Amino acid sequence: MENWNECRERSEHAVREAGCPVWIKDERTGRCYALPYGELVVGRKDDVANDVPVVTEDLFMSRRHAVIAVRRDLLGATEVLLRPYSAEVNPVFVLTETEEGGTPEYRPLGEDTEFELYHLSRFILGKSLFTLHYASENGSERS
Repeated sequence: MENWNECRERSEHAVREAGCPVWIKDERTGRCYALPYGELVVGRKDDVANDVPVVTEDLFMSRRHAVIAVRRDLLGATEVLLRPYSAEVNPVFVLTETEEGGTPEYRPLGEDTEFELYHLSRFILGKSLFTLHYASENGSERS
């Protein structure tokens, strides 16, 4: 992805043009971050080298808060998995359905728990809410 570094923290339009399969949007700041294939460390932008340095004033977001793995499954479709970098220090909350079919709620992920994200999945790092977007509108890869 030659455009990835230029489009990591830009507008929605810029990340769509980066050619990455998925991107995340910080709902508070409106900043968008393109995610290429691979295992990416996400965290607050600081002196620590992260794959996805989030520009934020959220001090509850750690410098290394979560890991997002973007990869192809056996059928060639893109899958996105989220896990805490260290659940004891950096909880990650994901929006999940309740068993009773009630109102969805945010639940923390355990230390070794990977959670599959889909188009428009929401998750919280620190106190910042993010939404995952696939590059194509229907939630799958571009052809």
